[in-house]
Amino acid sequence: MNRIFLTTLILLMLFFTACQEESNGYKIEGQLKGLANQEVILEFLTPTELQQIDTIITDVEGNFVSQGSVAEKGFYRILNGQKFWIFLLENTKMKLVANAEDPKLREITVSGYSAGEEFQKTINFLIEKQEEFGVESKKMQELMYSQEATDESKMLAQQTFEIFQNGVMENIRTKVTKLTSEFPYSAVYLLSSLNPQEDTEFIKSQIVELEKITPNSIYLNNIKDIVKKVEEQTNQVNLQQKKAQQQAQVSSEVVATGEAKEIVMNDLKGNPIKLSNLRGKVVLVDFWASWCKPCRRDNPNVVKMYHEYKDKGFDIFSVSLDKSADKWAQAIAQDGLVWKSHVSDLKFWNNAAAKAWGVSSIPATFLLDKEGKVIAKNLRGAALEAKLKEVLQ
Repeated sequence: MNRIFLTTLILLMLFFTACQEESNGYKIEGQLKGLANQEVILEFLTPTELQQIDTIITDVEGNFVSQGSVAEKGFYRILNGQKFWIFLLENTKMKLVANAEDPKLREITVSGYSAGEEFQKTINFLIEKQEEFGVESKKMQELMYSQEATDESKMLAQQTFEIFQNGVMENIRTKVTKLTSEFPYSAVYLLSSLNPQEDTEFIKSQIVELEKITPNSIYLNNIKDIVKKVEEQTNQVNLQQKKAQQQAQVSSEVVATGEAKEIVMNDLKGNPIKLSNLRGKVVLVDFWASWCKPCRRDNPNVVKMYHEYKDKGFDIFSVSLDKSADKWAQAIAQDGLVWKSHVSDLKFWNNAAAKAWGVSSIPATFLLDKEGKVIAKNLRGAALEAKLKEVLQ
């Protein structure tokens, strides 16, 4: 009786040990088509570095097996030279098949691991949205700079693109919400693609939900850190604006009642542009930035006024408070700001023209008459149109 009990106990111990070993490790049975007898590397993708996990040699048909244990569930990749495939991995079994002969390296299938299968769908979803955005953005930019396009068609293209862009971002936000409870790592992956400056509140709301499911995720913690920095920068900007408002009261009054101060600043190509070059025209001096949401929302009105009155002696001199030339240029193209006078010194709130003109918040506009004197400040929409009708008749 004791012998039978002992034998049963040993078998049970072996069974539970085997189960424990299996659950504590991962096993990837894979095939990389077109990579026969090649060395491939398995890497862990953290927000700050790449960690090598395993080195594998494929067989004549590109088959391989990688087996071991990973310390954390997360985003990994199989790498061969310049070719790589990203996938989700934890300590479980899965099959992975990819095609190294695919020029875009998009052909990858994960099976036997539901979270991994969903993650590949999420990657494809994001790539499709990015490609759609790229196609529409290119169309819009080509139309904006086309000599054959009319003002009306440019305005319509800009409005259509804005609607499209908002739709794409809403699709991504909706997808994140649907994935959060069942596939949190796919949700985190999509969440990291959103702009933390424009989607701050949505990202924060999703962080709250995701922390309940993946409280120790390094990716979620990284997103939290980014949002925190964005909020700190926003608070710093608000503080700078408040200080600038206090310091600029006297300067602003001078600008509002006298001849406009000269502005000489470089355009996107590094060429200096003078405000006085537009003397003889009614000029809207527009202080803005690509990162300024109210500015971007008001840009369609500014564009409309430009197209309606440019042939009657109206022009625009745009001063950007950007820090990045690339983001500045992208915003000009996306918003259809087709006039020639765009300048910036890329010094953010230390922009020399903004300080000289007493600008402490944006958007800020000054309307100049043909002699270069300030005749109105911060006119927008219908108020700007009414003033332009008055001075250009």
